[in-house]
Amino acid sequence: YGITALGRAGTNTGNWPMVRKGAWTALEAKTKGFVPNRLTTAQISAIPAANLVEGMMVYNTSLDCLQVNTTGTPAGWACFNTQTCPTN
Repeated sequence: YGITALGRAGTNTGNWPMVRKGAWTALEAKTKGFVPNRLTTAQISAIPAANLVEGMMVYNTSLDCLQVNTTGTPAGWACFNTQTCPTN
């Protein structure tokens, strides 16, 4: 499934977004951005552990960073706010 502002979506399997094999959802626009849920640290901490999933993303408004849960646990939140290059 996809959401597009460019009017390219269709039911043909050779058309966008069906050609995106690696994702369930594809977003596309030339003048808009993707905005993840924006939560405070307290709100993120209140997410029940049973609801946490590895790869879950939120924007932490208290820390001013995009956080990704890397373990699916309450301790698994990592801030992505420093530019870096892969070491391997």
